Amino acid sequence: MSGPRAWLVDLDGTLYHATPVKLAMALELLLRGLRVAPLLRRFRAEHERLRPGGGGAGDDPYARQLGSAALALGVESATLHGVVEEWMIERPGKWLRLARRRGLLAELARFRAAGGKTALVSDYPARRKLAALGAAALFDAVV
Repeated sequence: MSGPRAWLVDLDGTLYHATPVKLAMALELLLRGLRVAPLLRRFRAEHERLRPGGGGAGDDPYARQLGSAALALGVESATLHGVVEEWMIERPGKWLRLARRRGLLAELARFRAAGGKTALVSDYPARRKLAALGAAALFDAVV
């Protein structure tokens, strides 16, 4: 194999077109989720606040983000976790397949078929989103 032997790929906004998914989810929030919108906003704000500091070895940034957002909101971490799971992982799944970047996914499949190795990185749990995209088998590692 000549050229690169491995690809490292980000999930959100790379394997699918983010704008249509964001618009669909904004409409869903408007119609069915106004009560959870403040929780999601704070969760996202914590992501941006915590990002510059990074984390230590073995650190789980997603858990840290959930914990600090729950503390700031005065809600149980498990409650916030349920809202985030529903609105940021489960509900977008139905839109991901429609918005997937077919050309990139096909290129990843060709690369793997030629012996290339692939890894996916994400700052959120990725496996269910990969499954919704129909792309779980395209990656040797998910981080």
